[in-house]
Amino acid sequence: MPNELPNNLKLFMEDKKSSGTILVALGTNVRWINAPNSTQEAFNHTLRRLSDYRIIFVYDGDKLNDMPPHIRVLKWAPQHGILSHQSTRLFISHGGLKSLKEAICSKTPMLILPLFAEQTVNGAFAQKLGFARTISKSALSGEKLYSVAIDLLTHPRYTERITTVKDIFTDKVINPLEEAKFWINRTIKMQKISEKFKRKGMFLYTFQYFYMPEIVALSVLILFMAIF
Repeated sequence: MPNELPNNLKLFMEDKKSSGTILVALGTNVRWINAPNSTQEAFNHTLRRLSDYRIIFVYDGDKLNDMPPHIRVLKWAPQHGILSHQSTRLFISHGGLKSLKEAICSKTPMLILPLFAEQTVNGAFAQKLGFARTISKSALSGEKLYSVAIDLLTHPRYTERITTVKDIFTDKVINPLEEAKFWINRTIKMQKISEKFKRKGMFLYTFQYFYMPEIVALSVLILFMAIF
């Protein structure tokens, strides 16, 4: 079930003058205070131009002055609840796996700006499936961000594709809760062979678990190359 939205946020999203809601959230590991000026300017340029929409901007950087009324700046936002709301039209995200799943389940097209880790792969995956577009952080500009956002907002094919992807993603042989109950009950019944359910790491020596032989070998190799 989606999280219940605060009344003030719900009223903001349900403004009758709005063409829909856009959520901008780049993950909890992103510190806007450390973002390059060019990135901040690109977002400032784009969000101000999208005045027909109600924008929720999750931002923890320096105070933003003179923000227009169609932009609500928050340090934290109930992402699942916002994405599940019927007014939400676009999710501008870093492309983390959790965000990707929430976008699919809420049928919200994505504009993905991969920043690190697996996000580049997630972005490419989402774009290939046809429900998202990605922008490389090295190619980010205000004009690029705006044009891609408009494309996602105005072409129904992205919503159609993510609806299809959701149907596939959520089509399970068995309800996930029932599956979890099955495996718990099976483990209880099969206590005699419960060793098979334990993580393999539990059976390693400490020096194996922390890759100490490999670290020593690599250190010796580096030292050898440095000397000779």
